[in-house]
Amino acid sequence: RDQIAKLPDGTYTFTDYIDRDPGAETDDPLPLVVDMTIDGDQLIVDLSRSAAQAIGPVNACRAATDAAVATAVKEVFYEIPWNEGFQRVIDIQVPDGTVLTAEYPAPVSGVAASPAEKIISIMHGAFIQVAPERSMACPTNLVNVSVFGKDKRDGRDDPYVMYIWLAGGWGGRPARRDAWTTMMPLGPATNLQPAESLERVYPMMFDGFEYRSDSEGAGLHRGGFAFSCPFHVTGEEASVNVQGDRQAVIGWGYGGGLPAPGNGLIYAPGAPDEQSFDIMSAGNTVQPDVGLDYWQGGGGGWGDPRERPPKWVLEDVQADLVTIERARDVYGVVITEADDPLDYRVDHAATEALRAG
Repeated sequence: RDQIAKLPDGTYTFTDYIDRDPGAETDDPLPLVVDMTIDGDQLIVDLSRSAAQAIGPVNACRAATDAAVATAVKEVFYEIPWNEGFQRVIDIQVPDGTVLTAEYPAPVSGVAASPAEKIISIMHGAFIQVAPERSMACPTNLVNVSVFGKDKRDGRDDPYVMYIWLAGGWGGRPARRDAWTTMMPLGPATNLQPAESLERVYPMMFDGFEYRSDSEGAGLHRGGFAFSCPFHVTGEEASVNVQGDRQAVIGWGYGGGLPAPGNGLIYAPGAPDEQSFDIMSAGNTVQPDVGLDYWQGGGGGWGDPRERPPKWVLEDVQADLVTIERARDVYGVVITEADDPLDYRVDHAATEALRAG
């Protein structure tokens, strides 16, 4: 209560969107709106203006909504112990029958990838207006990928289901130079599944496990990067189900920071039959030894990217996180190449001229 009382009273509004209702006939995005009021030492979180209950599995029940709001507040006031008193300070207001308070038998299997992640986003969007040093621009959004088929290795004939998620970028914030590429905000204490373990248990081979260059939300304080794990099934064809979000409505930046590219799943990348799988789809057939490029997006940027110190941009280029072209076109930093990336240098005169223009 003491921490909340230090913030100026007022109402702070923010809106984000679920890509769509996969059960509806339209692809219109579903708005999630928070009107967050600070009244003395009380926090009132009004979600009443959010979309109505969806037909498809992008709903949350009230308990999940309450948990997501409390998680976001805990991220902002990270030093406060989590206990019953913590939650008494938060007054969550939302009627029944919204996408955040769906009523039985509405499907809620996509709760973590759609409404809960968007609650994290809009809560940070409200707090960043009043406590930017404690908040961040839009963080990554979870994607659930399930692969199922028959494992026929070593004479077996066993059905399997492999479930995989990835890390992604958190949003930029002024309290820290840059954001991490880490776990999704709803599960920051969980680890990624090791690719080697998945290859032993399932008929899969991973072709990479890496940051994705140029995938950050650019800014004075940039967002974290997308994380990619291209893989392919072996032996037999398989089916892929995807329950995710942020393929259409990408993560927002703040204060002049740029948004981060969204999530994606590309089948047969670079081949004539290349196909982008819908991030909310089921029954996608994949053939053995044909690549599947899967990535979870980066985080939004904070502040004007052309105010980012050139030294920071150079270090990202040397680490192969940002290309020389993006450094020039987005950050306004001109870098001279050399045989060894560690010998790359900033052309300060050209940078100053580019930024002045």
